[in-house]
Amino acid sequence: MRQSEANQLMLELLAAADAGTWPNIQEYPRLEMRDIEHVLCDFDKYERVRHREGRIRRYHGGGGEE
Repeated sequence: MRQSEANQLMLELLAAADAGTWPNIQEYPRLEMRDIEHVLCDFDKYERVRHREGRIRRYHGGGGEE
């Protein structure tokens, strides 16, 4: 998919969120384009692992004790 196509699809998802077509959207803060991008990125990672095309990388954030 070309970047311009991906951007258009993300804009459509953002517009759907702004239009309130998602259930209970008024209960959440307004989404931004980067939110759509991050969710799609995480979904892509999930699908790659699900189809055995990649591995889960562990992240230990916060700098605290484990």
